[in-house]
Amino acid sequence: MAELYGIHAHVIQGDAQRPVSSKSCVVYFGAAAGTDAGLGEAHHINSYNDYVTFYHNGTEPANPLSLDMSAKVALSMISDAWFVNCNNDGDSSEDATTGDMIAGYMEDALAAICLNSSDVPNIICVPCRQDATLLSKLVQQCKGGINNTIHAQGFIDCAQAANQISDGNPVANKIEAPSVDGCLVACWGNIILERNANGTAKSDVPASIVFSARRAEQDAANTNNVPYRSIGNLRIDCKGLCIDVSGTKTECTCRQDKMNEVVENGIVSLVNKGNNRWFSWGDHTAAVTAGDVEDETYRFDSTVAVLYHILNRFIGKWGDIIDQPMSLMLRDCIVAEEQDYLNSLKAMGCLVGDPRCEFRSINNTVDTIGKGQFYFNNICTVVPPAKYVDLAIQYTDAGLAAYITE
Repeated sequence: MAELYGIHAHVIQGDAQRPVSSKSCVVYFGAAAGTDAGLGEAHHINSYNDYVTFYHNGTEPANPLSLDMSAKVALSMISDAWFVNCNNDGDSSEDATTGDMIAGYMEDALAAICLNSSDVPNIICVPCRQDATLLSKLVQQCKGGINNTIHAQGFIDCAQAANQISDGNPVANKIEAPSVDGCLVACWGNIILERNANGTAKSDVPASIVFSARRAEQDAANTNNVPYRSIGNLRIDCKGLCIDVSGTKTECTCRQDKMNEVVENGIVSLVNKGNNRWFSWGDHTAAVTAGDVEDETYRFDSTVAVLYHILNRFIGKWGDIIDQPMSLMLRDCIVAEEQDYLNSLKAMGCLVGDPRCEFRSINNTVDTIGKGQFYFNNICTVVPPAKYVDLAIQYTDAGLAAYITE
């Protein structure tokens, strides 16, 4: 058995645990147009003006690439975010920055955020990409690989193809998540931000950029920043949705009955609720296929978010005890404090039932304790989102008796 050192946390399949932070922190990976400024390094940016100053010497790029689009959109919705430029050739083409390049920078960039700031990078967005190597690295990092401790959710985009829209409606069986993993949120389509005078799309960005920022925006509005609200059914300030295939843009009506079929495949997209009121649509992780999932832990994005939140908090709370004597008092203190926190999440409406923290003898044997290895278990049920609500109405003629008087 390999020697263990440090403090770790993980989601137990079919059970419940998860990393937590006080504030959701979004990290965007992509290419900044025509520059290798800050190559491979994570930079904390507080405004779009600061982004343009740092990456483009104060001049907004005429043909923005993925990182530029991420900054412009995200920093109009949230107060700050982290950005990693992976354009090592300083090219002005998105294709010049390969998935392998981004994957190569990802681990060190995310670790640097943990090492050099108090932020916990629990949301990672990699727009436009479906590269196998990159997605593998993203999943590895999201599942506790960030600095070997932190968990995160990854926001990615589905590949776009001309056969995905027919007569203005989505063709659900042509839209697939590029990776079926519960730590990922797969987004479909480009969000239209502006229109030309003739009504055609003027400006649009990959959906993952908008939804990752909207998720962080919602988390900040939640009680104690706990990410208990699903990404689904949140108002989005936009003009519609389209796909872009080799420069040809095709718009989608986003009718609710049609979009329902799309989101059952573990996709998050957009819905038009009438009068051009646009909302995010879909509360599943990428692990869901045809409405089914192998492990219920990974059905809803909000379930994963809360569990990861709890795990990340455990790491932040107890990281300093490593190499200290694990007295019985300290053991009991950890159990009691974790139990108090679980109770507070229940009171907040995030958990339901009887959440509990346990120090189990089955996990903690004389052998493991003798090696200084201690295992705690948080067992909890996250409140599910109201995915489907039905009202049945039944007619009765009993009330007609009111017309009859003696």
